[in-house]
Amino acid sequence: MSPQRGAPDNYSKLTSPHSFIELMSLQRLEDALISFPDSTESEKIERFRSLARPFNPGQGTRSFGGHVYAQSAYAASKTVGQGLVIHPISAHTRFDSILSVKRPEDQPLSPSVDAEWWIEAVRQGKFSEHEFPGLDVRKTDMKDYNRAGDVKQHPERYRQLTQYRLKGSPDENPAASLAQIREREETGQYDNLYACAHMYSSDKNSLFLITRALGIDHWTEMASLTLTFILHQHGEALRMVDWEMIGDGDVAGVSEFPMKWFVQEGWTPRAAENRGTHESHLWSPDGTLLATSLQDSMLRLKNLGLPNL
Repeated sequence: MSPQRGAPDNYSKLTSPHSFIELMSLQRLEDALISFPDSTESEKIERFRSLARPFNPGQGTRSFGGHVYAQSAYAASKTVGQGLVIHPISAHTRFDSILSVKRPEDQPLSPSVDAEWWIEAVRQGKFSEHEFPGLDVRKTDMKDYNRAGDVKQHPERYRQLTQYRLKGSPDENPAASLAQIREREETGQYDNLYACAHMYSSDKNSLFLITRALGIDHWTEMASLTLTFILHQHGEALRMVDWEMIGDGDVAGVSEFPMKWFVQEGWTPRAAENRGTHESHLWSPDGTLLATSLQDSMLRLKNLGLPNL
């Protein structure tokens, strides 16, 4: 899947759509056949082109890696039949006193770049925050928890919770009714889209957690090297429309999509030799461990007379 070669003429003018289904939109291209010297049979390659521009964190020249990661998986899901899905004590219990203080929608939006220099620059008007497309992501206030002496002495105990929900309809047809969407969701037609949405969210600001946990304010390079996403649950646990908010009555008169809030619990178990590791658990609203993410990264510090990580 390539967003550039053969891209539409107006690609440079594309924007990041509001809804996740639009953000993941794809155009199927003509299949390609690849021949191999040691085989008489050609291999068919199914090709897709992205129709939406990825989010640009920090307004630089890089694209949000979670977009590429999630959309690649979503394109792969288009090549298989329906039914094939991308394959402890909950955070809700352990952090109940923190999560119960405010509703998720009353928590601050997760910043484009979760670093103090960026937050201060936005506060001073040097930069402006652009809306994060596809998902509504909120950063839970963990300051009191992370200021504890035990956490400061053991950075691996640092924790950051984020809460997220889907934006827009999960259906590609904007005219689809809630009744149609409910029926399609119950048969698993959106399960791959939902799996990709969870993958997409898991990468947001993940590496900045490492610098915060270590008390690092200055660095020269930061980049993700590998990202592994392990989905533990299929079916209802990963689905994102909150039908309980609507009830069992007639959904024909309901125009908005009430969405479930999921929780990501992130931490860094180890940082050394210019490398940092980010891990997280993703929890469904009922406390089910939905997925685990594992990320290896490069982190190079400015020359401040400090040894390597």
